Amino acid sequence: MKIWTLLLALLALFAGFCNQPRPCVDEKELVPRSGLYYLAGEREPFSGAVCNRYTNGQSALKGTYYKGMRHGRFSFWNTAGRMEREEDFVNGRLTLRKIWYAADGQDGEQLEWWPNGRLKSRSILYKSIPFLETAWDSTGQRVVPVLSR
Repeated sequence: MKIWTLLLALLALFAGFCNQPRPCVDEKELVPRSGLYYLAGEREPFSGAVCNRYTNGQSALKGTYYKGMRHGRFSFWNTAGRMEREEDFVNGRLTLRKIWYAADGQDGEQLEWWPNGRLKSRSILYKSIPFLETAWDSTGQRVVPVLSR
């Protein structure tokens, strides 16, 4: 009886491991098909975490896909490990990009887009606070500039 209980417990444990999603897929493993991304050999569009690493082991990219499209925050680093930019996606569409120029990761530029793909705003970041913002409406017409927040 003890052997059967042990075998059933091991089988349940093994089945649990087999059903666990991969914690992070190398984005280079995704294959484009009809505008969506799939893992090779899969029928359903990929949903889950993606990452890339440089040959030195340093993170290059981390983000998520949902139903075959980039969705959520993507972070990008250089080979030295300094974050270079962040990009936010909604259903595959880029909605926000922050580019860091200084080593402290606080000074840079922020770009934001309307759902129709037109640029919504461009700001300079100083200590992570946007200022000197230029903004456009959804038709592409420049709107009154917004000063410091």
